[in-house]
Amino acid sequence: MRASLIAAGVVAAASAAAAASFFWELPKRAMPAPQPAVVRVADGAKAPLSPPSGWALVHFWAGWCGPCRRELPELVRAAKRNGVPLVLVSLDRSLDDAKAALSSLAPDADQALAYWDAAHAARRAYAIRALPTTYLVRDGRIAARAIGPRDWRAPAAWSILPESERR
Repeated sequence: MRASLIAAGVVAAASAAAAASFFWELPKRAMPAPQPAVVRVADGAKAPLSPPSGWALVHFWAGWCGPCRRELPELVRAAKRNGVPLVLVSLDRSLDDAKAALSSLAPDADQALAYWDAAHAARRAYAIRALPTTYLVRDGRIAARAIGPRDWRAPAAWSILPESERR
């Protein structure tokens, strides 16, 4: 009986890891998260793109991107539900476009963590090739990447995080 319970636990853990690996692309080695200069949406000031310590999501999006528009509201809700700070980096054409898209799509997003990539420095530093793209960062190091829209309600989105570090 005990062996069956242990085997069931191993299978469950392996299943969660497999689901996470389909959701997230894991780097071959941990790399520091770039900190290029961006513009804060809240006040238009230049600042380094610096995710908070611990776990954080760095999400690249644009208001003109259809998949981004569909994904962003649920991503904001899911990040809050799971207690993970969400850093939003807009690739919109102007700061006004970024502000308008953010206020209509994600009015509950933390404005202090919303940025506009005016000079495309963040896009280049993070090698963004498609939108939306999301990086999972832990203590300033890239832990995983998801290219393209995702279902942020799916358990696989959050199974990569240790249970003790989720709300």
